[in-house]
Amino acid sequence: MPYQAELLDFAVEWAPYGGGDEHVLPTFGLDLTEYYRRLLHLLDTPVTRSMDPATILQLRQQCSKRLASPTQDERIRSVCQTGHHLPLAP
Repeated sequence: MPYQAELLDFAVEWAPYGGGDEHVLPTFGLDLTEYYRRLLHLLDTPVTRSMDPATILQLRQQCSKRLASPTQDERIRSVCQTGHHLPLAP
């Protein structure tokens, strides 16, 4: 997986501030769903062995939360495809 170290460093750096979602696309060229999928996968690899378990848990929870709720791009796509207005999540 390209950018493993960079992705993990970014996630750890931005975790205390809510994740830094607005910086994901310009930094990695990934939409948020793909970023959180890759990060969640990365957290299950040996590269995280030296990390603090509490940090790993925090990142896993952040990934799960973000992946469980649709992104703004997905909500917009849904509205465009169905014509139904969906309320924006906070």
